[in-house]
Amino acid sequence: MGNLSLIEPASPRKIDLARTKEIFDRGEAVFIDGRSPMAFATRRIRGARNCTLGRFEADLAELKKSIPLDRRLVVYCGGETCSLSEKIARRLTAAGYANVLVFEGGWPAWAQAGYPMEP
Repeated sequence: MGNLSLIEPASPRKIDLARTKEIFDRGEAVFIDGRSPMAFATRRIRGARNCTLGRFEADLAELKKSIPLDRRLVVYCGGETCSLSEKIARRLTAAGYANVLVFEGGWPAWAQAGYPMEP
């Protein structure tokens, strides 16, 4: 038998801006910003948490303290040309999170729509 930990998780399901906003409005997920800590500190989707590839293990440990593994997560980054959200979503899935989605339009689509953001 092979090592199961080497199996790549399936590609996370992708959602568009309309579905993302619906999930946000209903409070159905925790939003995970995969952009740099500097970009995250500047502007982000309201209530989002930061989780980056460069600090993944430390960020994951913090997420696991307050977010149950069965909670839906929506991961986003710098938009359609950014692959960070998909990479982070795969790692979150491999770490045990069972319901991870990727917001394809990412931060640019959210900001352009004028949806809730902070600070």
